[in-house]
Amino acid sequence: MSQGNSFSYKDSKSKNGWSFNELAQEAVEHHRQPYPTGRREVFVVSTTRPAIVLGSSQLKGLPTKDLITQDLPDGTDVVVRKSGGGLVYLHPNHFVWIDVCIPADDPLFLEDISKSARWLGDVWCEVFSSLGILAEVYNGTYIRGVSSGFKNSKSKLANPKNELEICFLSRASGEVITKNQPASLDKKLVGISQRRTKRGVWFQTFLHLEWRPELFLPYLTPYIYMSKEDQEKCLEELRFQVASISNIHNGDFNSNREKIIQTFFSKISQI
Repeated sequence: MSQGNSFSYKDSKSKNGWSFNELAQEAVEHHRQPYPTGRREVFVVSTTRPAIVLGSSQLKGLPTKDLITQDLPDGTDVVVRKSGGGLVYLHPNHFVWIDVCIPADDPLFLEDISKSARWLGDVWCEVFSSLGILAEVYNGTYIRGVSSGFKNSKSKLANPKNELEICFLSRASGEVITKNQPASLDKKLVGISQRRTKRGVWFQTFLHLEWRPELFLPYLTPYIYMSKEDQEKCLEELRFQVASISNIHNGDFNSNREKIIQTFFSKISQI
């Protein structure tokens, strides 16, 4: 198991049983790890290659699974994560990826999966508050991340409705959205998926530093057939429903990323 490099922040010493780790590894390697670990652990993951990450349920029963999961011609990795949810696009240096593991006997562990990530969403909201960003935890019912641009399209993935689901078009309890008036203008800030075993829960959280859906859209073509008109509809929704730090907060990528990670460590270590 790759342990990566120990994190170098001065205030990242273990508190309340938390262990903090920085992992410099590709998405495909990280998703092979046997998490959750049965301990309180936080992993900050950075990659050097772009990747398309599919939720575990998107390939169940798919006869052409080997074809779907082949790496793309431009070198983009294609990975199936062990947690659920929709498709995510990882562009190096354009995201903050933080995984959190808790053991099954942890006071934070909840059997009710509809409520189990809310505490983690609260941590993220405190991080955004420190940046002057208004955010809140989504506590509503699950909204499937299917673009209206897929209405006349045909998916190549296994899905109950034969539709491609995109993580940042969906909403699940515990995830974080911008707080706007009216609420119809809210955008998704942090996506959260989870894998549960007898040892505990592995939460995967993801935040875009920069969101450029025009770069993301071409990567959907291996998984769904779309007309040019449908692609435009999908692109419009991706622009409207997804928030990134560069769109709502000043500062360069590196300084924002470092501050976000350091603040996250500070907040979660208080729990």
